[in-house]
Amino acid sequence: MGIMDALAGSQQAVSPEEVATELAPFLAIGERVERAFRVMRDMLVFTNRRLISIDRQGVTGKKVDYRSVPYSNITMFSKESAGVLDFMSQPMSASPTACYSIAVQ
Repeated sequence: MGIMDALAGSQQAVSPEEVATELAPFLAIGERVERAFRVMRDMLVFTNRRLISIDRQGVTGKKVDYRSVPYSNITMFSKESAGVLDFMSQPMSASPTACYSIAVQ
């Protein structure tokens, strides 16, 4: 993923095994990482039970904000399809506390 892709908000798929190792202290018994996407330093992780948003902050990225949204709390889902000259579509999910958007190419 190049710097221009990162600045444009393009995501990169990440290996579920790699993410599971990083999130091992946060995963419940029987919970497994299904899919994960990285945008620059941040990550969006889909497990079999919930959606986890990882927001690395600051210059060094040592400050990390983890947000967990159980699928039962997601109240809305929408999908924006690509138009004639628009080659990106964006599904979006929302809960009472957060809204996430993923650019799918």
